[in-house]
Order: sequence, then C-alpha cells, then structure tokens
Amino acid sequence: MGKPTNALRDLMTSEDDFKARFVAIMQDVREAGAKDTQAMWLVGSIAAELLDRSKIESWKKYAATRTPMARRIMLEDLEGKGKGFTAQGRLRHQYAIQIIAASLIAHTVKDQVVKSGSALLDDLIDGAVAFYRRNAKSRAAQ
Repeated sequence: MGKPTNALRDLMTSEDDFKARFVAIMQDVREAGAKDTQAMWLVGSIAAELLDRSKIESWKKYAATRTPMARRIMLEDLEGKGKGFTAQGRLRHQYAIQIIAASLIAHTVKDQVVKSGSALLDDLIDGAVAFYRRNAKSRAAQ
C-alpha cells in the first residue's frame, strides 16, 4: 500500500495532473494495494455502504451515474473523512477513501488511459464489495 495523498483535492486538479496521480494510484493498487486484504476490506465496506444507500447493485454503474452535483458532494464528504482518518493515523482507511474518490473522478475524465484504468478500478471495487459482503456474512454467522 502506497502513501495516500493528504487531501482528495490533490486528485481534483487538471485532467493532466489527475492522470498522473491516477496512474500512480493504479500502479500502487496493482503492486501492493490489491494484496492488502485489510485495505480491500475497507474499500469494499465503504463502497457497499454507498451502493446500499443508493440501491444500485454495482460500483461501475454507481460511479458512472452520479450527477456532477452528487459527485462533488460525495467527493467533499470523502475528503472530510479522509482528512479525519489521516489525522487519526488510519492510513489504510484514507487509502480506501482515495481509491473510491479516484474512481468517481475518473468517470469524468476523457483521457483514454484513464478510461481504461477506470474500468479496471471499477472491477477491483466491485470485487472488494463482493469480498466484503461475503466475509461480513461469514463473520456475522460466527
């Protein structure tokens, strides 16, 4: 797991800046993040909560269907949570927030590299949701 950014606003910059940050996030997720089961559990729990509230079944559809206003409100909420996690030293939680935010922002970018990465990140988040739900049920049964 790489070092999360201190503020999600770092992601909400120009398209070129976002692309560079997004590529770095994707490389980190590929190299370390996806192997970190605790981080993926957190990604899955955050995304599952958002999906449950919206009654949408997949992250890919959720991220693609947010209105600009809903996306902005969501990103501001995630930024606040991320700052709180960072202040508490809960870097895995902040890392999970960063992944969710990157996915939401990536859906607004026209760059083909970002679009390709966005599809992969959406699949990873949907997998994390499935992992979370599967394991949450088995924990509840114990």
